Amino acid sequence: MDPVDRERISKEIQALSGKDDYWRKVIISSVTTEKNVWMEGRTIADISSSMGLSEIEALFRVLIEERLRVGAIFLSMSEMNLKKFLALPYCMIGSDSSSRSFDGPTRQGRPHPRTFGAFPAFWADMCVVTASWGSLRRFTA
Repeated sequence: MDPVDRERISKEIQALSGKDDYWRKVIISSVTTEKNVWMEGRTIADISSSMGLSEIEALFRVLIEERLRVGAIFLSMSEMNLKKFLALPYCMIGSDSSSRSFDGPTRQGRPHPRTFGAFPAFWADMCVVTASWGSLRRFTA
């Protein structure tokens, strides 16, 4: 990678990531090489500490070694914000998780919990517990 581009990208990432705990909320969920399987399920902060690198340098190394084929989980939403969005009349329910299986090629990595639990969790919390039948309509429409 060109050193000038690397420095520019590094500064942009630092400016956007902001908070000190940001990298403790970014979890590697899948990689393609056996060499880096140890990273799956670990945060960028943990990985960088194990590598003896800054978080951004560890991020660069992972992305380069994996040729950009890295899955990640970003723990950035809050329950309060979710409820605000769900209160909007034009909001619909969906999941951003990719299709996964318990076996075969799509079982690789450590998928986001939404992969298998998004709709049952939503049903239990938003529809049954709060008796929000409007949420149910958006869930099934």
